[in-house]
Amino acid sequence: MIVAPPPVVMEAPPPAGIDCSAADETTVMTLQQSPARPGATLSLRVAAGLWGGSDVPTGCLADWRTSDPAVTLSPDRRSLIIGADATPGQTVTVSAAVGKRRVGTSVRIVGRDEVVLTGYWSQKSVACVGDRQPVEPVRELHFDDQGGYSVTFIPFETYKDYWGAFTLNAATGDLVMTWVDGNRGGADLHLTGKARLEAGGDLVLEDVYLGDRQGPPQTACRYVFGR
Repeated sequence: MIVAPPPVVMEAPPPAGIDCSAADETTVMTLQQSPARPGATLSLRVAAGLWGGSDVPTGCLADWRTSDPAVTLSPDRRSLIIGADATPGQTVTVSAAVGKRRVGTSVRIVGRDEVVLTGYWSQKSVACVGDRQPVEPVRELHFDDQGGYSVTFIPFETYKDYWGAFTLNAATGDLVMTWVDGNRGGADLHLTGKARLEAGGDLVLEDVYLGDRQGPPQTACRYVFGR
């Protein structure tokens, strides 16, 4: 059997008038952390350097592709457009060539009315059983669309206090978060409770305790988070 040789990836010259000096082997592509529902538009960013600190013009990339024709790119390549006929449940990949390599990212399409927690949330209030309340608020609660979460009290660059996996039963609101690792232990946390989205967009978590950098541990708390 004759095996065809792998395709040769040609490095295209930088477009005229565009500074592509930031594009290097650290270049990555990221998408806005929001639910990818049919009809939604997610912002897209290409960056390079330490912690993705340097923006790379999208004109420095070529051969843009998506794995589903129902999901397209805006003309300036700064947005991913989820078509009305995109299929919920499938994972869609978007990629492009930068020099001799490809970079990309993926997102899971969710139903129009599906309850999802994807995105970044910031604590608005908390009330716990008893007189003592957590002192330090959860300034960043992040749920990704692959079943992962993280909790951060004081966000700084890539620092997270702890992280793990979660499952949500959209029908019952049962939320189970599992501590996997972190910069603080999980022994005093209570990560199983209820979750719901209110009409105004707030996320309410009940019967959970996400920790505190200063105060004593609690048992059951009601948290309200906003975007």
